[in-house]
Amino acid sequence: MRIVHVCLTGPYTDGLGYQENLLTKYHKKLGHEVIIIANDCRWSKSGKIECSSLEETYINENGIPVYRLTPVFGAFGRRLGLYHGFLKLLRELDPDVVFFHGPQSLALLKVVKYKKRHKSEVVLLVDSHADFWNSARNFISKNILHKGLWRIVVKTVEPYVEKFYCVAPQCCDFLRQVYRIADSRIELLVMGADDEKIILDQDKRGKIRKQIREKLKIKESEFLIITGGKIDKQRRQTLSLMKVVRNFREAPLKMVIFGTIAEELSEEFMSLLDADKIIYLGWLSQEQIYEYLIASDLAVYPGSFSVLWQHTVALGIPSVFKYFPGQEYLDLGGNCLFLYDDSEEEMYKVLKRVVTDETLYGRMKEVALKEGHKVFTYGEIAKKSLEPVKATSVIHSAKQW
Repeated sequence: MRIVHVCLTGPYTDGLGYQENLLTKYHKKLGHEVIIIANDCRWSKSGKIECSSLEETYINENGIPVYRLTPVFGAFGRRLGLYHGFLKLLRELDPDVVFFHGPQSLALLKVVKYKKRHKSEVVLLVDSHADFWNSARNFISKNILHKGLWRIVVKTVEPYVEKFYCVAPQCCDFLRQVYRIADSRIELLVMGADDEKIILDQDKRGKIRKQIREKLKIKESEFLIITGGKIDKQRRQTLSLMKVVRNFREAPLKMVIFGTIAEELSEEFMSLLDADKIIYLGWLSQEQIYEYLIASDLAVYPGSFSVLWQHTVALGIPSVFKYFPGQEYLDLGGNCLFLYDDSEEEMYKVLKRVVTDETLYGRMKEVALKEGHKVFTYGEIAKKSLEPVKATSVIHSAKQW
């Protein structure tokens, strides 16, 4: 099948481990012809969104053609999802399946227009990452944009969408409660890790662990926790975790932090770094993140949801996550614990429990290594994402690009 992934709602950045990177890669590995239509924006290594205002066409690192479009009316059009030549390009590409990432875009109406006027049999799949933590956080966003404009868009296209995917249970709740999508059209499609980068062989994991720890001058006897991502006001709980680690006296404990730090938190973050206990690694590539996770004993994510959570589970790393309703799906039988409030006291108690209870930690590690890769890897996720595609869809022979 010819599958066109539309990535116009948010930045599309080559080489990362986000859903739009890995789902496209594994759709191609399943033998499908895959094409990406993206906007002109990318994430920079400093964690900021950079937009070029330039049209581009190229082949990405996975051999997939990428068409980058420029917005109509500049930043205003970009915010609404209005892009030059989108419908014309869609007609030229003639897809069997359109996988639209993020329904908060007027471009979604163009896909329905294409389906109604040009190819009724095209299968439209839509995924959503919006939840009550990362979206609709003020009056205008909640009532004007999401309950107003975007609800109108989503309800308009609903009859033409085969399936609305949500990447986490709280995203499913958002689709139901804010956009009022019928339950029968909603399905959880978790994010995960790159199958090719999942290392299960214990000898290889041991070598990586040794190399990283020697590099960081961390002894095998020291318990290493890791956290990271975009550390901003929605994840300022990371600062509380740093305070807990600095004051932890129950056992030899160290922590590494990777990712980008928001300017408003930078000064406090830097003041909490401790040369003896807390190491800041800065921005890491996807491969480096996986290696540092393997070198760690426990991953702790005390703030808002991130795809890193699912990557961590897939890699078989015992974890502690901030609890949100529905997050139980991350617990595969004992691989993780949850934080139910943002207090330093709770963080200290949970860390003490994991670090000092060898039986508990041993169980977490056993389940993590055994079960994580079975659920949260994109080889299986890619197959599941195409289950709604009708068997009668027109099949195109693969083109040479």
